[in-house]
Amino acid sequence: MVLDAKTKLDELLKTYPFLLDFLAGRSSKFDKLRNPLLRKTVGKLATLDQVAAMGDVPLDDLVAAIGGELRRVTGGPVEKAATPASADRAAKKEVLKNIIRDLHRGGEVEALKKRFAELVHDVSGAEIGAMEQELIEEGLPETEVRRLCDVHVKVFEDALAAHAAPGAVPGHPLRTLAEENRALEKVLADVQSILDHLEAEPRHKDWPADRARLTALVSTLAEVEKHYLKKENQLFPRLEDKGVSGPSKVMWAIHDDVRAHLKEFRKAVELADAELAVRTGRGVLQEMRDMITKEEKILFPMCLEKFDDADWARVKKGEEEVGYAWVPPAPAWSLEPPAGRIHTVASSASGRRRDGSWRAPPGTAAECA
Repeated sequence: MVLDAKTKLDELLKTYPFLLDFLAGRSSKFDKLRNPLLRKTVGKLATLDQVAAMGDVPLDDLVAAIGGELRRVTGGPVEKAATPASADRAAKKEVLKNIIRDLHRGGEVEALKKRFAELVHDVSGAEIGAMEQELIEEGLPETEVRRLCDVHVKVFEDALAAHAAPGAVPGHPLRTLAEENRALEKVLADVQSILDHLEAEPRHKDWPADRARLTALVSTLAEVEKHYLKKENQLFPRLEDKGVSGPSKVMWAIHDDVRAHLKEFRKAVELADAELAVRTGRGVLQEMRDMITKEEKILFPMCLEKFDDADWARVKKGEEEVGYAWVPPAPAWSLEPPAGRIHTVASSASGRRRDGSWRAPPGTAAECA
């Protein structure tokens, strides 16, 4: 087996199971690899490049250490890549950052997608999140990252499509959020079918019935408030505690856009303005679909990479306090948080805002619409 930046952790551990104890013994940050959930999700896709980043160790050192252990235990030779792994990782990161810089300068999306395909053959959502964090730290305004966040995903969509959304065992918070996304997609499809009909015939004979259906569906869409609150109060603060703040702030700002545009959509339906309902509805539906992609291709992999069992136990507690959107309560999950301060929402299910204040309890689903 060749050892380089692209060597898959899952393949390595299946071939040489003894490496699990070896890696866990080298660093406390690698101890999380003992978690079977992590290995079944992130571990299925993670490369040694990403494992080194997770453990905050130089990739060349990690590859050399693994190679040495393989030679010690097996007595056989280990084939290494000709190009230093750390150089490959640094070069890829710089390519990604330059593409985003050019995008923000007004570069053509299709041309940048072609450039990306030629220079970088694969990238994970976690790497995109880390790259955006670095760009913000280097001075790119968060407002600029937010403005072109959807275009970022467009540039990288082919690479992201190659990475399956992380799964999780029933009851795990990420599994619950993913199930809520599947339920949301069904509601979005129902709304979309009505908007398509209205666009073709704005004042057709069934408009009163369609308006009544839209009124009910907008209230159903407003359940997204619970979904977003769980991210804002449970996932984002923990990423910030681990030094990753940029992607969370950008995503939170987009949540607020969705909330505002959902109100506009509701108002258009209340006014019985079919054309306005089509225009505002199409916009907010696309925003919500794009957010699902950002969650499952970027946010969720980042959380799986950064969080340990104690983090997930605290997230689970917060999930139960906020509640569930469109799906029944998730089954019990075995992990318990350690004693001490728990970073969760209060029993009123209030929400912490980006400025540190707390959002009023949602009360009903109509809070965001």
